[in-house]
Amino acid sequence: MNMKITPSVRYLCESAGELLLQLLDYDKMTFYHSINTAICTYQICTSLDIAADISEEIILGALLHDVGKMDCPIEILQKNGSLTEEEYDIIKEHPLAGLKYVNRFSDTVKKCVEFHHERNNGTGYPHGFIQCKIPWQAQIVGIADSYAAMTEGRIYEKAVSKNTAILELQNEKYNSKYVEKLKNIALGNS
Repeated sequence: MNMKITPSVRYLCESAGELLLQLLDYDKMTFYHSINTAICTYQICTSLDIAADISEEIILGALLHDVGKMDCPIEILQKNGSLTEEEYDIIKEHPLAGLKYVNRFSDTVKKCVEFHHERNNGTGYPHGFIQCKIPWQAQIVGIADSYAAMTEGRIYEKAVSKNTAILELQNEKYNSKYVEKLKNIALGNS
């Protein structure tokens, strides 16, 4: 396929690359987690037969979903142990902080960044929205984000098996349709 790259597309790719390099320099663990989240998001989007142009926007949102963590003190991001309530409140600011980094990107990317920690039952952040108010694209990224975090482990928590992670996602917090697609991918079911 002979496809012409427009200046605007080139600019967005360069901008995303610059943000990812900044994230890599700031916190390698968050950078690698963002890559894993994007891969998982790609798999979910593919299994849902989402059109390529829409999938690309969602995957870009997944790649950039945690850029707001560059505003969080590195000592909190790399803390080996439980966060205090004050530290957790700072972490919970990263979806809104991320919006300033992605202001030149599409609305889909912005939605993925802002809403990826919202949960269907209203227990998420930063807004505490319920399912009907959470953009479907952000629901996909939120599931991919949670799955990637559980299966790759953290400084403060060991990785869990794919099966355990899927079991953790099978609750009222997450969209069951998207979790079922991820389950089929992760556990090799058809």
